[in-house]
Amino acid sequence: MPENWPSTLPQAWLNEGYQETLPNVVIRTEMDAGPAKARRRFTAQVTPIKAALLLTAAEKGYLETFFNTTTAGGSLSFTFPHDGADVLRFTKSPTFSKSGVGWAVDFELEKLP
Repeated sequence: MPENWPSTLPQAWLNEGYQETLPNVVIRTEMDAGPAKARRRFTAQVTPIKAALLLTAAEKGYLETFFNTTTAGGSLSFTFPHDGADVLRFTKSPTFSKSGVGWAVDFELEKLP
């Protein structure tokens, strides 16, 4: 069962920089002549997501604990309240940068089917 995104962190991604790419589920085979053949390779695939949040210093600590302990360094999935209850998993460690009086954090995630 996936863990829940902590209630101590923002419950929605920033609109700026949010990117969700539909998965590529088609395999194409080039032919010697004529159009390429294409067929569906998978019925379900992960959806790559890039997202960002602005955090306070305290929230940064909560996120570090969530990433390192709760999701075991990003290897375990979690539910996020974006568009319902998406099940997500980290594909890279979150990247922090100083932003004003807080922290900007960038995520690379995958939405699981």
